Amino acid sequence: MLSLKIHPNEASITAVARLAAAKGDGDSAFDIVRSMVDYGLTPRQRTFEAALLCFCKKLEADKAYKVEDHISLINVSLEEPEIAALLKVSADTGRGERVYDYLKKLRCCVRSVSEETAKILEDWFFGKGSEVGAGVQHHVDYVKDAILRNGGGWHGLGWLGEGKWAVRRGTVEPSGRCCCCGEQLVCVDIDDAETEKFAQSIAELAMEREVKANFSEFQIKEEFCICLILSVHYIEADIK
Repeated sequence: MLSLKIHPNEASITAVARLAAAKGDGDSAFDIVRSMVDYGLTPRQRTFEAALLCFCKKLEADKAYKVEDHISLINVSLEEPEIAALLKVSADTGRGERVYDYLKKLRCCVRSVSEETAKILEDWFFGKGSEVGAGVQHHVDYVKDAILRNGGGWHGLGWLGEGKWAVRRGTVEPSGRCCCCGEQLVCVDIDDAETEKFAQSIAELAMEREVKANFSEFQIKEEFCICLILSVHYIEADIK
């Protein structure tokens, strides 16, 4: 194609990258994908999948992380298979902090993990590398505040405490009570970052509908409630 001065498209580059990865050559697969910018093409999630999974399969964790970093730079989101592969290579190479990071990604991106991903998680928590030694120590009020800031379902402070994990499979009753540990599940709210993003969206909607063009003076964090009420008012007025 290149000898005929025909520029490849995203699909053809992805296919060539997959061929390279199938031969176990993740480096070539990644180089091929990165060449897309030379042709003004926009990569997709599937474009990077072959190189990423190839590195993970060969336990080349650092190279897999480089692919992930490149994906993040172009604002492409990973899906469960890619996150699970990164989690597994991190667990297999004893990188506990990376495991923690990918657990957070699973929580944010995946509603319900597959059986394959669940097995990876079980293997990690059952393994010796998952034992928490001198875990990070925080005051209980600080941890509670962190959980609240993150929507009520995650403190995000790293591995806390010390010792081995107690891992069991269980079921959840329709009422939300866990039959395994007896705890009551609760609803998880959006975290601070998601709240700010939502507030920004509401403000932008309000500015589009405000004829006096004075919404730009609003401070989103301090006057979020006012912004929300006014935006609803203009939506209702527009409907009428």
